[in-house]
Parts: sequence; structure tokens; C-alpha cells
Amino acid sequence: MKKVLVVMGSDSDLKVMEKCVDRLKSFAIPAEVRICSAHRTPAAAEQLAKNAAAEGFGVIIAAAGKAAHLGGVLAAYTTLPVIGVPMGTSVMGGMDSLLSMVQMPKGIPVACVAIDGADNAAILAAQMLALSDEALAGKLRQFKQEMADEVMSRIGGLDDVETVGAISGGMSMSSSSSGNTYSFYILLKENGRTRSNAQMAELITGATQDLDCELSVSASTMDMSALGGSGI
Repeated sequence: MKKVLVVMGSDSDLKVMEKCVDRLKSFAIPAEVRICSAHRTPAAAEQLAKNAAAEGFGVIIAAAGKAAHLGGVLAAYTTLPVIGVPMGTSVMGGMDSLLSMVQMPKGIPVACVAIDGADNAAILAAQMLALSDEALAGKLRQFKQEMADEVMSRIGGLDDVETVGAISGGMSMSSSSSGNTYSFYILLKENGRTRSNAQMAELITGATQDLDCELSVSASTMDMSALGGSGI
């Protein structure tokens, strides 16, 4: 199997890039880590890129911040694919790094992931190597299946959640007790998921019981028929 060369512009990038190395290890991909500055050690960066293919590397991952030219410099001296990881910065939050990496001139591409996107850089490198390695491709398929299974396990208890296309926002209600009027606003969605009829009923019941009052619902901000009539 081809190796992955992980190059960082500074040892301060190691905390973020450890995730990249760990992900590569999880796929049993051999990786080597080097520190090399595009600006302070340009000759070393040139030799590193020129020799990478002969040393058995199949992909280069370059992490740098601020004027983040490391990926571009390495890409200029090799035909191996180069993946850039822009580092987050204190000045511009990493946008300076991102734009420095992603705005490469025609003919010298660098595949740029998100700011501090070390994990995705490793996965992308694995997918590149998997084009000629069926065993690695199988590991990637298993990895993606495990992600899907994890998501499904989290929503497994929400089988009764409905998708209510016409409804957005929430439901306004008022309740009177001893001459006092209480107003409620219950969101129909939580974390992007539409609440089920049962969940809405539970929230409404809990609110009214706490106030020891009876509830009269007015659907001023929603079409109640979308939830099956009054339904609650």
C-alpha cells in the first residue's frame, strides 16, 4: 500500500493534525509526519515534494495557517495529489489560511478541506488510495456504513416523528386560570426534527399541569389540520 505524507508548517499544527494521523491508522494506512515551512525552509519543501513518489508516498497532506502556501509549494514540485488543511488562526479564524490554500492558479491544484478539517483530509486521502486498493475500498465502505448505522440508532426512537411540510415556527397558545392568562409558544421542531403529535401533547400537558389550569388552544401560527385536526 502507498503511504501518506503528512506535512505541517509548524509543530503547533500537531494538535489538530493528530486526528488526521489517527484516522489514517484506523484504515491501516502507513503515514509519515514531517514539519517543513514553505517560507522558512523552501528548499527543503521542494526536495520533500520531489522525492515523495520515489519514497513510496501516494498522497500528500499539507497543513498550514495564515499565509498558508505549503500545499501549493508542494503541489508545484510533484504530480502526487496534494490535500490542504487550512489551520484555524487567531486573526481571521482560519479564513486567511483557507483562501491562501483554495485559490490556487490554473495547473497547480490543491484539494482543500475545511478549516481544521484533519479528519476529512485523512478520509479523502484514503479514498484516493482506494482507487487502486480494493481492500482499502472495503474498509471505507464499512466506515461509511458504521456512520449510517450510528445515525439511524440515534433516531430509532423517533419513528413516530412526522414530516409536516407546511408547518414552520411553532404553535401559540393561551390558558386562563383564576383570571390570569398564560401564553405559550412551543417549537414544532427541535434540532431540525419535527415533533410528533405525542411529543407536542406531552409538552402542552406538562406546561398546563405545572400551572394547574385548563388549556384552550388557538392555532394562530399553524394549520392544525396538518397535525390531524386538533390532534392534541
